[in-house]
Amino acid sequence: MQNQERKSLFVDRARVVAFALIVLWGGAVYSNSLHNSFHLDDDIFIVHNPAVRSLWNWPALWSSFNTRFMTGLSFAFNYRVGGYKVVGYHVVSLLLHFMNAFLVFVFVRKLLQTPFFEGRESAGASPPAAVTAVLTALVFLIHPLQTQAVNYISQRATLLAAFFYLLSLAFYLKWAGAAHRDYYFASLTAAVLAMFSKELAFTLPLMLFIINMFFLRRPYESLLGVLRRLVPFFLTWLIIPLTLLAERSSSIVDLREQVVTGRFRMSNVLTALNALRTYLRLCLAPFGQNLDYDFPRAQTVWEGQTLFSIILIFGVGAWACRQFKRRRIFSFCAGWFFVSLMMESISSALVGKDMIFEHWLYLALIGFALFAVSGLQALIRSRVLLYAVMGFWLAGLSVLTYQRNTVWKDPVTLWTDVLRKSPRKVRSYENLAAAYMGVRNYRAAKQMLYHAIRLDPRSYKTLNNLGLIFLEEGDALHAQEYFEKALAINPGYAESWSNLGVLYLRTGQLEESREVLHKAQALNPELLEARRNLALVHQRQGDRSRAIEIYQGLLKEDPHEEESLYNLTELYLDAGLKPSALEIAQKALTRGTDAKRMTVLGSRFAAAGVPAVALSFFQKALETAPDYPDAYIELGKFYGNGNDFTRAIATWQEGNRRVPDDPRFRDLIAQAELLQP
Repeated sequence: MQNQERKSLFVDRARVVAFALIVLWGGAVYSNSLHNSFHLDDDIFIVHNPAVRSLWNWPALWSSFNTRFMTGLSFAFNYRVGGYKVVGYHVVSLLLHFMNAFLVFVFVRKLLQTPFFEGRESAGASPPAAVTAVLTALVFLIHPLQTQAVNYISQRATLLAAFFYLLSLAFYLKWAGAAHRDYYFASLTAAVLAMFSKELAFTLPLMLFIINMFFLRRPYESLLGVLRRLVPFFLTWLIIPLTLLAERSSSIVDLREQVVTGRFRMSNVLTALNALRTYLRLCLAPFGQNLDYDFPRAQTVWEGQTLFSIILIFGVGAWACRQFKRRRIFSFCAGWFFVSLMMESISSALVGKDMIFEHWLYLALIGFALFAVSGLQALIRSRVLLYAVMGFWLAGLSVLTYQRNTVWKDPVTLWTDVLRKSPRKVRSYENLAAAYMGVRNYRAAKQMLYHAIRLDPRSYKTLNNLGLIFLEEGDALHAQEYFEKALAINPGYAESWSNLGVLYLRTGQLEESREVLHKAQALNPELLEARRNLALVHQRQGDRSRAIEIYQGLLKEDPHEEESLYNLTELYLDAGLKPSALEIAQKALTRGTDAKRMTVLGSRFAAAGVPAVALSFFQKALETAPDYPDAYIELGKFYGNGNDFTRAIATWQEGNRRVPDDPRFRDLIAQAELLQP
């Protein structure tokens, strides 16, 4: 009885220590990641996805995320709490990562306390389970390969699926030890939720089968007996395929289309084997990490790298089989590593679009971490030396992870890193160019796109982006040239037709603009830019009713569509429909994030004689962008027109303090001081 109390006290203490280490160490290592920006698919999944803007509109979330419904729900929660403030999204992702690390501790400790390991710890044949579990959890927590899943907000799907995956395993092991059916149902529920988080959960029933065969199978128990208690878990395999079959429209995950259009090629299989070899290398030596590897396609078995990959992987498999009776934990680690990567490897072989991503290793890293810790424990008998080696290794991993977080700061830093490591990949130049365009560095963006064209002269997307830059620079002649070059290569590219329509709109060719925008809309009915610009054409042509109708349709589909909110507000003001303008203005104030457009609306409402609304727009503009000079200038004019020169001067002085290089502030202050009574 006394031994049980001591064991219980130790277990509780071990949990507290593990939890504290995970939170403190993880918090320190990832402390520089909280303000990293949105990237890539984040725009599709979050920023431009109206479904996440309502926590309770589950049909919209289901239609948008489908097999990743739980992930979509988590994004909707983030939006409900903090809108598009990126810190909130990172906080949730970090909390999930910390909880996953703690669940790794719980799972490994439970695994090492199964009947198979009974007597080994007390006999000194193996270290205490809690020690192995803590060290494994820490390696999982701070390994630099995890930075992609943690920093790339869209990969919340990976974190969430891993959370329910590990929770299911922990509950199952608890049930196996306590035989209480509540734990079994909790495990099954977590398995179902994992299936609705990301497709990597598809391997969960197989992993449970392996755990049963390795550690839980009772003496003389038949294989049928093992399978019988796993039947409900095997039935969860139906969730993902049935969900895809029931899908009425393609979700943003686009999984069904990938499966339907994918073609099996042997070169993809061989390349996937090379990727597995690279994964093993990255686990051992996480150097040269890259978001977008320029991974060569394998052609035959007899290529040097491919042949080496086959020999290595089958050698590891053969060694793992031999370890089944000698050191079963090593055999299990190898099985975990390869099984958890199964879905990604099959996807690569079938679809062949992208062959390697570091976030695919998120769950597999548990197998590596447990193998590494168990291996060091077997090699180093001295506990002091073991802790010294582990401390040194964990410290090195922490430094690499902290440094890697800085790469994810913004799109420019991320794609600069990618380009340095994948200089022959067109996508590296295209995405770095897009990042430069986002910060209005058009000169650098054009240089990147010229490099991309030299690598692939028929890249119509690159030509289209060059046209966009010239359009933003006001060079309509060169913009039209590149849009037409893009369309000559791909006449069905709706974005180029839409951009050509914008060009015609800006140059006053309204009929031509309307014609090509209709064509863009016909090619891609979901292209909002074409519909929005078509409304501008009708507005310029004096057909306000048709423009209003288009904007209302856009806002009905997406009530948070900012450009339509701004444009419709101005259109109502132009038409003298002040009550309608005020109604839409309130929505723009609530949902707007564009300081420039809100400043314009502030000036418009000031001119329309609605000072309270005008002031609200100026204040919201400054709240959104505290360093935007035009907002200070227009707000100061607003005060000055009301003869409140004291506030006008104070506003311009604040603007001058924030943007000292703008000479307009000093001139306005001088004029106001002369007019001030």
